[in-house]
Amino acid sequence: MESGLLAALIIALTAVPMLVIAIGIRKGNLGLINGLDPERVRDPDALARRLSTWMLLMAVALLLAGVGYWWAGAVESRVIGVTIALVIAINVLALRLVFSVAAAKRDYKPLPRQ
Repeated sequence: MESGLLAALIIALTAVPMLVIAIGIRKGNLGLINGLDPERVRDPDALARRLSTWMLLMAVALLLAGVGYWWAGAVESRVIGVTIALVIAINVLALRLVFSVAAAKRDYKPLPRQ
């Protein structure tokens, strides 16, 4: 197997865990998000939709990067272009995910009085 194809497959396969986590979050399992208290979230369904969408888009970016690396082959300028696009896409989407979690934590329901 050609090394460029192998690298493309490896990058594309890294999207699989991201897809599995996105599906789990979409089903309402907000416990998959570290540092988030699902019991205190005001609108868990909306948050689950928003977070799973960002995770799904990250997985799509990884899949597209795999295709891009396959297309780039051994052409260095193409590989650099695909790498820059991947880094930008993943970082922007990760920031959106972090900001969404932070916004949800700022809007927590108050703790019940004991």
